[in-house]
Amino acid sequence: MNWYKMSVAGLAIFAAAACGDSGGETTEKKDWKAEVLVAVDQRDVANPVFEEALNANQPEVLAFMGHMGEEMCGKIAPYLVSDDKNYRYYAAIGAAYCQDEKLSANLLSAFDAEEDVRIKEVLAVALGYSGGEVARMPLFDNYAELDEAGLVAIIQSIAYAQVKASDYQLAPFGELLDLTSDKKLGYAAAYALGRVNGLNSMLELADVERAISEAPSVDVKIALTRVARQFGNEAAPLLLSLIEGQAKVVRIAAITAMARLSDEATKLALYNLVEDESAHVRHAALAALANRNMDDPGVEAILDNALSNGTSWDKVSAMRGIRARDAELANRVASEWLAGDDYYLAFQGLIILSGSDEGREILKEYADTHKDTVRGYEAAVALDPSIEADTVPRATPDFATTQNYVTKTLTLSTTQGDIIIKMRPNAPFAATSFLQAAEQGKLDGMLWHRVIPNFVAQAGQKEDPELYKWGSIREEWGGAHEIGTVGVATAGPDTGTTQFFINTAYNMHLNGRYTVFGEVTSSMNVVYNLQEGDKIIKATVSR
Repeated sequence: MNWYKMSVAGLAIFAAAACGDSGGETTEKKDWKAEVLVAVDQRDVANPVFEEALNANQPEVLAFMGHMGEEMCGKIAPYLVSDDKNYRYYAAIGAAYCQDEKLSANLLSAFDAEEDVRIKEVLAVALGYSGGEVARMPLFDNYAELDEAGLVAIIQSIAYAQVKASDYQLAPFGELLDLTSDKKLGYAAAYALGRVNGLNSMLELADVERAISEAPSVDVKIALTRVARQFGNEAAPLLLSLIEGQAKVVRIAAITAMARLSDEATKLALYNLVEDESAHVRHAALAALANRNMDDPGVEAILDNALSNGTSWDKVSAMRGIRARDAELANRVASEWLAGDDYYLAFQGLIILSGSDEGREILKEYADTHKDTVRGYEAAVALDPSIEADTVPRATPDFATTQNYVTKTLTLSTTQGDIIIKMRPNAPFAATSFLQAAEQGKLDGMLWHRVIPNFVAQAGQKEDPELYKWGSIREEWGGAHEIGTVGVATAGPDTGTTQFFINTAYNMHLNGRYTVFGEVTSSMNVVYNLQEGDKIIKATVSR
């Protein structure tokens, strides 16, 4: 079983008991379990309920303590070597959620001593999150005996570390490439490889091409294109083959990979793909060209045409290339967008302006003269992202309220059609906050401001000054970011507000780092059709 599903199952048992669903337990026990969940959401580290729960033989509480920061994580560490295997198991889950390298020595010691395979798998994943660089080679050395958990651990260890293959000469990159043909483990193996840089110095392109041809699923093919693109122009024939007769998601992955190349053949292919019948393929081609050499007059003409005649999404993609060629033009157009009527363009103009010293001066002046407006606030955030993280936490609702909300459904009526989302019971506080926002009309009119095919569709930008007073919500980790799941967008742990995203791929590196509070139950076709600039017309909550 996937490690995340294992841990979620364990935590769900604990949450169900708190709701009164656990047969022969006393009312007193049920009450303090609910109290644990409320205390976790409040990050109330001084609350005695945690010690009471541990003394009452409830090891599950250790997993929840991992959400609460360094002080609580220090209290988890001794339980990693408890005589009771249940305490060791949940302590390992909690240590993973801590994401605290101070636990690396404790985790390595516990990992070496552990004989129970189930616990050793969870300890490996904890090392992936909290073990730091010192845990990386031990994970590479032991992954094969740990089933999927070993690959999950590697993914989390390298996900945000910009790991270079040349720094890990003894790592089993060839073995991982062979493993991509496995129906069960292939995706995780391909995903792990895709998170390593410089694999062209460790692997042969012919082997990567073979792995793609033998891939057991479309998802594995997509993940392996991240490896293929590291070979630069040498990979051009392979990528060109993937834009012919393949599923749209594979074509988009290959097109995206072409952004790293500079050869003539893929450039001409991108020229043609800009005219493709699929809006998402056209956009991927335009975005790829925008990342290529700006000295090419053909590329320049395509980007200029998109800026003048394309959709709002096209204009933004073209601008990302134009600003590399002509920063003065980019800043002038972005300033016009910032002052214009199209809020999507205004928001993207902020991002473009923040990319240069001259643009930042324009933003500073705008922020100073528009302090009481949404755009003025966002200009200030673009200059100093820490402002976005500086929010007042929302008051924790009582547990009974959350249990009412997690039974409800959220319907998003968008410019592409309706999206229906059911809530996840393992994130009751986040689910409650988003449903309450919908009930108060806060989601109505929101932009889908970030759409990356084969990754996410993200919403949450809205020109509503009251939205920024909503307050932050805390993480409730435990869900897997599989296709169709709905996550909380943040600027760091515990900084979620009203921005959310729908996963359009299984984004394994997001697991345990962003809360999953819901899942799309129907109309994923609508999600796949979303484009940047689309809107949520109306959000409706129903039972």
